Amino acid sequence: SNPQPAQVAVASEADASDPSFSIAEQLRARHVTHLQCTPSMARMLLSDPEAVKGLAGLQRLMLGGEALPADLAEQLLSVISGQLLNMYGPTETT
Repeated sequence: SNPQPAQVAVASEADASDPSFSIAEQLRARHVTHLQCTPSMARMLLSDPEAVKGLAGLQRLMLGGEALPADLAEQLLSVISGQLLNMYGPTETT
């Protein structure tokens, strides 16, 4: 069988301001395999049992924009089945 082509989904400002928009729902509905967000967003997702289900299927979780606390990294590694990439620093150093 042919693999599905990759798709990029970006949450817009309108999505973020819509109370019915759910990242947890999007993770599951779109079968998200790679997610890039801030550690703060990842911590928020961990507090939502539905989002944790979506996180569990990730192949890669890429975190940046702020420092990644060790306790959060440990929590995320216990949930996701794929890789956790700490991307903090490259933008700040260039």
